[in-house]
Amino acid sequence: MLDVRQPEEMHESLGGIANAQLIPLHELKARLAEIPRDKPNVAVCHAGMRSGQATVILRGGGLARYANLRGGMLLWSQLGSPTWQSQAGTREGTE
Repeated sequence: MLDVRQPEEMHESLGGIANAQLIPLHELKARLAEIPRDKPNVAVCHAGMRSGQATVILRGGGLARYANLRGGMLLWSQLGSPTWQSQAGTREGTE
């Protein structure tokens, strides 16, 4: 999972997805080399707009096996999927 939100968004009520790699959208082109190429993956953001843009960047960079999580963290949370909340710089799982 690739999270393309801003780092400060991790401290908001939606939290994040465990083990997701955080690379803000505006840094993505410069950091393509950091992204695993060996398996299919999903990009996520708050509501799906930035992650949709991210999939275009990823595919343009040769990472064709990325999909957009439409609905983003809003949908993930509404479905009751597990997240973590950041408190004082630590990850705390919620279910």
